[in-house]
Amino acid sequence: MIYQPRTRIVVIVDMVSLVLTLVLVALYFGNRISIRAVSNILYILLQVEISSQMISLCTQSTGAIPALLIQESFLSLLLIMISIVADLKYCPAVISGISIVTYFVCLFLSREPALLTFLPVYLVVLVGVIIYDTLAMRGAQLLEAENLNLKEELTDFMRITGLTVEDIREIMQLSKGSANKTEKTRILLNSMDARVRENIVGGVLAVKAQNDSSREQLLTVFPELTPSQISIAQLILQDKKLTEICRILGKTENNVSAQRSKIRSTLGIESVVSLKEALQERLDAYLLSQER
Repeated sequence: MIYQPRTRIVVIVDMVSLVLTLVLVALYFGNRISIRAVSNILYILLQVEISSQMISLCTQSTGAIPALLIQESFLSLLLIMISIVADLKYCPAVISGISIVTYFVCLFLSREPALLTFLPVYLVVLVGVIIYDTLAMRGAQLLEAENLNLKEELTDFMRITGLTVEDIREIMQLSKGSANKTEKTRILLNSMDARVRENIVGGVLAVKAQNDSSREQLLTVFPELTPSQISIAQLILQDKKLTEICRILGKTENNVSAQRSKIRSTLGIESVVSLKEALQERLDAYLLSQER
């Protein structure tokens, strides 16, 4: 390890980082901030310290500048690897961005040929980290949105049927038994008390009546559409995604996408316009005319 002299700027940055670290720890123990947020900020602070040390080095006249800068660059890469393993959101991408800017500043200030030689490899690694982290976070957001949607559907199901979490857990246990479907259905119904059975039947009938009423309205508003297209339009208005529509109707994505295109062409809806908004606008106009 090559000795790296500490300048006044580096000392100031270190002291500020220490104070901020103590503040973050206090906020965490005061239940004002999560441990993940603390970790994110601390890792970024560490990178700021490394960057300040690298830039400070470039202002000094020493023959060890290239070796010291490359040494600090590897510390940044190590910090990025740790943040990836810790699964910190956007932290690897932020650290990589700071590292790239710092490296270019050092290259400009020092004019060292050794840094220019190391630049392509460093850029490839850091840009790769930024792309990976961005894609990973996008996938995590989609998964989180899907989980939230499932929770909302479960909540609606429990509200409609009157089932509790314990009821659903018992039903799931029974459904994993070895009996056939008819036998399972009989066991499940017999396991429920009269209140739960009444809630399920009443809830299902209420939802069916609501769906039937909505379908009748759509048939009146959009007489040009086929029954299959009406079913798809009804689900679109319920804010169902393509995969959900396919699962509910038992159709392939290509089939549903083709039907959506036919709905647009039949109703004269341009591709730049949201299909749901266009359908809702025409439905609202129909309901308003009925009120008059």
